[in-house]
Amino acid sequence: ADVQAPQPPSAAAAAGGKPSSQLKQQQQQRSSGKSDPRAAAAAGGKSGGHHGHHKGGSSVSKHKDPPIILVPSGITSLFNIFNAKEFFEEGKFVTSTEAAAAANNVKPTQPLEFQRSALRNGPRFPKYQITDKVPRAGSPDWKRVVAVVVQGKPWQFKDFPYKGAAKGDLMETFTHLFGAYFHYADEPVSGAGT
Repeated sequence: ADVQAPQPPSAAAAAGGKPSSQLKQQQQQRSSGKSDPRAAAAAGGKSGGHHGHHKGGSSVSKHKDPPIILVPSGITSLFNIFNAKEFFEEGKFVTSTEAAAAANNVKPTQPLEFQRSALRNGPRFPKYQITDKVPRAGSPDWKRVVAVVVQGKPWQFKDFPYKGAAKGDLMETFTHLFGAYFHYADEPVSGAGT
């Protein structure tokens, strides 16, 4: 039997099932010089907000805790806690099944921290945390959540604090967070509009 290695996933921004409109909006914001600092932080870029200065004059974050990227908790998700760190940190894709097997199927008990080096030339590498545990309602951690890897089902957002999220209306959610939906290039988009 011929076994073919899976092709790397492609990403579509998650914006209530309208990825092209969100991409256009982000491109317009970039060209106009306006950007959402949380989206820029999630993408590993510079942002114009929430920075202080130290003696040397370069900017440093006022928050000691790094931004949070939420990933799906499902073991069969294309991205989950097992393989997301290597992908976001180094730009390497390993299937979630392979990564789980390498970890003996034992999920980490704490968020994973990493410094993004993929597509970066240094000397500074942004620090992030990855977790599959959604912060509790009212938790100050929600101020640190900058991005979410979307699985494709509205129930993933039932505990999110944004208007409409519990009912699957994600307009407000994606005005606060960067969203990415990954899928294999030869597979249809899952859960769009459901």
